[in-house]
Amino acid sequence: MKVTKFFISIVLALVANSVFAQTTTINYNTYVRNFFSPQLKIVNDNLLFTTPVGVYFITLPHEYGSAWFEAYPYAFRGLAVNDFVVNENKMLAAQTNNVGHILVMTEGNDARNHILFTPQEFIPTVRPDDMHSMFYECFNIVNCLVQNPNDENELYATIGGNILKSKDFGQTWIKIDENAEYCRGDFYDIKYNPLNSDVIIALGETNQEDIGSDKAIYTTDGGATWDILGGLHMPKGIAFHPTDPNIAVIAGVAVAVSRDGCKTWEFTSELNQFALPVPYYIAFDQCGGDRLYGADTQKMNYSDDFGATWKE
Repeated sequence: MKVTKFFISIVLALVANSVFAQTTTINYNTYVRNFFSPQLKIVNDNLLFTTPVGVYFITLPHEYGSAWFEAYPYAFRGLAVNDFVVNENKMLAAQTNNVGHILVMTEGNDARNHILFTPQEFIPTVRPDDMHSMFYECFNIVNCLVQNPNDENELYATIGGNILKSKDFGQTWIKIDENAEYCRGDFYDIKYNPLNSDVIIALGETNQEDIGSDKAIYTTDGGATWDILGGLHMPKGIAFHPTDPNIAVIAGVAVAVSRDGCKTWEFTSELNQFALPVPYYIAFDQCGGDRLYGADTQKMNYSDDFGATWKE
């Protein structure tokens, strides 16, 4: 399934920039072009995916081929949705637009209706004088929303250099470890270990230009404490083993693997081994986890030694 998602993501990127993008230009602004990337989730036998004009769905199972052109609106019609999470009959989404920090939620049982839902924690305290400006330093978009696989009410959101946590499905939020400067740039991805939800990994990039300056942070106690893993210039991929909760891999220009539940890490490849592009987006073979797959914008790769070597 995860391997298929690599190809699906590429298809969705093309679809999002052609079929769906042609239906509206209201939200398809600079932020959408720079930050929008399709997200896919299976909910109640529906494959839901984000587009620049809402969340669309395809009922599963479905034949391959023309599926994307037979998709139907599901929720948040007309909004550029960056990511979403579901809790029973509610859907909470991050909207990508030029003012950032925007969350929307479906209203009642009708996914077609939604309300603006932006908790105070997402609203910056300092606003620029020019509210019509396209870019504000204090307005970062909500890069992603993730949900605890064992608790639908527990969420994390990445917003610029901050990670926020909610225990009530987005009603209220707190910043994690506010005094720690983990990353002077942006956090753009965070994932739970599906076999052990106490283990969470977040990826970020700094504003430094030195190779190896980017970081991953991780927790093994459900977010109570966090540690830093450096030396991962441009980290893009997180993969948890499908059957062994102790194995995790993070990929960037270097690849690091943990075999003890993220307590310790080993670099299976060094920074100077790869010539760009490298396999950022990674996933284990779901039939046993013996093989690690990686993808970039140009090709698919696989590794049988946790990223030490790769083949097309």
